[in-house]
Order: sequence, then structure tokens, then C-alpha cells
Amino acid sequence: MYSLYGGIEQLSIKLKEELQKLPNVQVCLDSPATRLEFGEKVKVHVKVQSKPSVLEVDHVVCAIPSKALQKLIEQPIEELTFNPSVDVAVVNFAFDKKVLPYAAFGYLVPRSVSDSIALGVVFDSCSFPLATPNHEILTVMMGGHQFPSRIGDSATITNDELLFKARQVLGQQLKIQDVPVAHQVTLQHQCIPQYLVNHPRRMQKLHRTIENQFKSKLSVTGASYTGVAINDCILYSGKLADQLLSKGILGSDPYPSPVTGLELYETLS
Repeated sequence: MYSLYGGIEQLSIKLKEELQKLPNVQVCLDSPATRLEFGEKVKVHVKVQSKPSVLEVDHVVCAIPSKALQKLIEQPIEELTFNPSVDVAVVNFAFDKKVLPYAAFGYLVPRSVSDSIALGVVFDSCSFPLATPNHEILTVMMGGHQFPSRIGDSATITNDELLFKARQVLGQQLKIQDVPVAHQVTLQHQCIPQYLVNHPRRMQKLHRTIENQFKSKLSVTGASYTGVAINDCILYSGKLADQLLSKGILGSDPYPSPVTGLELYETLS
């Protein structure tokens, strides 16, 4: 495990700060894309301060979920919407005394434990003792594909209900009955793609579809394609950037090759 002072969001905060220093970069915040039109140029329809606007660009790198990409383009592509995604609730607890029964990373709950609403519990203080030396920090993860059946409707459940359920997990699984001095509840909707059987084959087909239909105008990256963890997202986004510079639209070749971001699946046997 790894962390950063201020949280993992420091990665994106620092990236934005560095990009904004470059004279040839424009960062548009709170400007959601509403449609992509592919022609000689790519027309990116966005809303800037609720007002429609159109950006004309040579190439689009799409890092949003694949289902969100499908909503932006006219062509129906089955591979973009095939995999489901799940909701996950994360509850962080801080205690001003020692409550952990073990010094460990934490644990994940196997699927065979049918009565558990938790996916697992992370003992943050064991992995990062210097981050909060005067407190013990735990993170309870709940939900996943069994969110509706074991927890409830993610559209209506309240933070108080999730907090109560997370404290139940600590009491039942770790025998922790102490009252935390602080807590934070976060419900992430549709945050983790579930790769169904034959995902690599579908990604190979998607790779060829993007090559044929969008030529050198579209690349994809992110958790929908080459791995759901932050490690994979960073790794394959970096490889995509390298390929765009070496043989793609950002390079010096007057006839750039299509770079889809899915080259990992290009040569499946």
C-alpha cells in the first residue's frame, strides 16, 4: 500500500497545477462533455458554466467510464456497455485509543461468508503509522455486487444508515465497541467495473473497432479497460502517452498510426 499526505487526490491536484503552468494547455473544470462528433476534426461538445460550447481537436483521450463514453458517441458499441459496475460505501473511523486486535494490513471477506455486508476492513494505522500517530484509523468497505441484497438501495440509503452498518461490522467482526472520535462516510456510485468472462477478447474487439471507425482520433484509458486499480490506471495511461508520442498523433510522423490505448490486447492468442 501507499499513500500521500493529504490523500491520493494530491496526484490529480498536482497534475492540474503542473499542466496549468504550460502555455499550450487549457484546463476546463466543471465543463462536462455532452457529445463527440468525429469528422476531419473531432468536435467536443461541452457545457462551460451551463452554456453549450464546441471545441475542435485532432484527437481525444477518453478517461471516463466506458458507459459514459457510449453516451457521447452515435455509434452503438456493445463492448463499451457490456460490463456492469457496482456501488461501494467506504466508512473511515478514527479512534483516540488502541482498538485494533492485530497489527496487519487488514482483511478481505471471502464471498463464501454469506452474511457479511463488508467487503473488508483496512487497518490504515498499521500501514501508515506516522500519518496519525495519536489515533488508530480503520476503513470499512461495504457493498459491491451484493449492495442491493445485503445493504439496500444505494439511491436512497443515508450516511447515518451506512455509518450504523459499518459500526456493526466492527463490533461483529473485530469486537470493537468503542465510539470513534471522528468518521467519514463516502458512497461511490458505479465506481468499480466488474470484468465478466472473456473481457480480454471483448477489449481486443474494441481495440479493432476504435482503429477502424475512429482512425487516429480516439484513445481510451482507465478502469473500464485495463485494470480497475489505480496502479493499472497510471501504468497504462503512461504507456498510452508514450505511444501517442512515439507513433501516434502527438508524434512527428505525418501519417500517424491509430493508438487506441488497448494495445495490451492486440495479440491475444
